[in-house]
Amino acid sequence: MSGTATETVDIPAPSSLNEVLQWTMRKNGWSAASTLLCGPLHEQCEDASRGMFRPQGGINLALADGVSKGDFGVLAANAIANHCAAHAAAGELSHDGLSQWVITGDGLVADAVSTAGGKLGATCLVAAWFGRDGDGFLAHVGDCRAYSVMQDTDGIRTQELTKDETFEELGVAPPEGIDARNPARMLGLRQLQGVNCMPVHISPGSGLLLCSDGLHGVLFSQQINKTLSGLLGQAGKYAGERLSAATFALAEQAVAAGSLDDVGVVMLWRDIE
Repeated sequence: MSGTATETVDIPAPSSLNEVLQWTMRKNGWSAASTLLCGPLHEQCEDASRGMFRPQGGINLALADGVSKGDFGVLAANAIANHCAAHAAAGELSHDGLSQWVITGDGLVADAVSTAGGKLGATCLVAAWFGRDGDGFLAHVGDCRAYSVMQDTDGIRTQELTKDETFEELGVAPPEGIDARNPARMLGLRQLQGVNCMPVHISPGSGLLLCSDGLHGVLFSQQINKTLSGLLGQAGKYAGERLSAATFALAEQAVAAGSLDDVGVVMLWRDIE
């Protein structure tokens, strides 16, 4: 959807088996789209996505993956996604400012879950904030991922920008009974002391892919590249118009590859003017 400078794209969580919900937004040379797909083992989708245009022509995006059962996972994911998207009204983009913004979200998630009567509700996150010139920052907590998306002579090439914060990857022993491949860091536990936040730049004719482990847990980069190349590789300056189809195709491919988790996908593209 087209948006004003203060509009947030806000969609309800899918509530039935394999229900799909999508949004799109275009303005000021930016195109963005998202697909959320409820996994076959969940009654509700515990992934959440948001987008908001910044007042000076930039854009904010967030994808969260709730880590709990039922309503509290949904609540946690939506709380942090809303918080990250709302930074549009919080001032200038800076590493320290955005890191602290995410850390503040740790307490906000815990408060939202507690107010709703929950004892435990946490979430992983990947979020990005960009100015009109394409300069921005990327932050992540847990095992949501970000990939840069670039056009080249062979189609689309992606590059992983984040490293999963699982017990296994961090070399930390998990609590008894917890799989080492589970996220070791999450929001909503009041334990977050630091955030991996990095500068990123999106040039015209390139973009960003944000996804939950429902996607990257079953699809390798080569498979993602092939799918995106078929939809965006020859699109040139019209690639932004095809993002909705691209996010849906990736989510559908993840299910076909055997994903049992919710699948959350967000794509951003900086249009060629």
